[in-house]
Amino acid sequence: MSEILLEQKERKMRPQWWVLTFSVYVIGLLIGAGLMIGPLFLVVMFPSIGIYLTLLAIPLGVYIFRKVLSALQGRIWVNTHLSEYLLYDDRVEYTVWDPKVREKKEGVVPLSAVTELYYGMHVFHYNYTYRPTKLNEPLQQLELLPMLYLVHNHQFQRQMLAIPFTNVVEANRWLEIVAKEEKPLWLTSVTSLHDYYVGDVPEELSGDIHLERARFDGNIDVAYRPYMAKITQQQAEEAAKQRPPEEQRQRLKEEQKKRRAFPGIGRLAWLVFPLQYAGGLLVVRLAAEGKINPEGLALPLLLIGVCGLLFFLLVKWMKWPQILIYAVVSLISFLFVDTSEVETDPSYVASSMLLGISVFSPLLLSVIYVIVRSIRSLREGRKHADDSGVPS
Repeated sequence: MSEILLEQKERKMRPQWWVLTFSVYVIGLLIGAGLMIGPLFLVVMFPSIGIYLTLLAIPLGVYIFRKVLSALQGRIWVNTHLSEYLLYDDRVEYTVWDPKVREKKEGVVPLSAVTELYYGMHVFHYNYTYRPTKLNEPLQQLELLPMLYLVHNHQFQRQMLAIPFTNVVEANRWLEIVAKEEKPLWLTSVTSLHDYYVGDVPEELSGDIHLERARFDGNIDVAYRPYMAKITQQQAEEAAKQRPPEEQRQRLKEEQKKRRAFPGIGRLAWLVFPLQYAGGLLVVRLAAEGKINPEGLALPLLLIGVCGLLFFLLVKWMKWPQILIYAVVSLISFLFVDTSEVETDPSYVASSMLLGISVFSPLLLSVIYVIVRSIRSLREGRKHADDSGVPS
């Protein structure tokens, strides 16, 4: 049996990032469980018409719990089912996992059956969680990493095996072996959004108008960098010619607008504040009636936590200054909660607790902000990957 020359295997998430990722999902599960169990606890302990309204939060808790649990299960699956490619002197053996259907494909591609090679890039999400990083290194959500496509004949049909790499050095090592027989090597501008691809040659690849023949001389990057620079310049020039000046100004205006935190809130998210104000009135009333401890932190924290979660779920786009905006608006709204002027009155104490917690709410809101932003980023990244790129 021939010896394995090279092995290319998908990486696991680095331990520190895996612990952080797992912790974020656990926090999300706790929030969902709290929204499911919390209202039931309040109804049992403090039965009243107002408290019964908190039961409306249970469906939201069920939704959050199910979504976060499903996402966590998906993360665990991806981190434990790793595709593998083995290069021998006469063939490539592969085990490829498809995360969409959670199935694997195994097979062998004889190098003698390979008719063409394509070299391009694929988009990798959160690459910094899979490799060592420096302390001050900027963390990019998306990175372009090398991809090698082996087009081969299989049962009288043109098939393709896509092999993703983490850097150009790994790609060069494979090319030194698979490209040594002077097989046609093409540079492609197609950027795949999927690591998984085994099957027919997609039209996007074979029909790429920017295909360019290349010769491997030990470092494919020497040819690929100027190739992509030329294409990028051409596309920029064509876009500038086709886009009217007014459209350019409008686009710039929209981009500048999206950098601002205030317009990003949107009308729907503002509706959270009347809901929170009503919750504040309820807390003060329950304290005045002696049904809850006016100095208790649980209800005010739950109120701001739940409403803050709804707020960040409903905003159009997220910006960190929205944390301060939410805290300031909450503080102002709680100033108008009806209360007694007697400092020892329970309603006065309860309203003071609301004001005090709203002052320190950025600490709680920061945690909620990070959780919601992570969930939204993952959802948007998957949606973008599903809507564009090479089909898998």
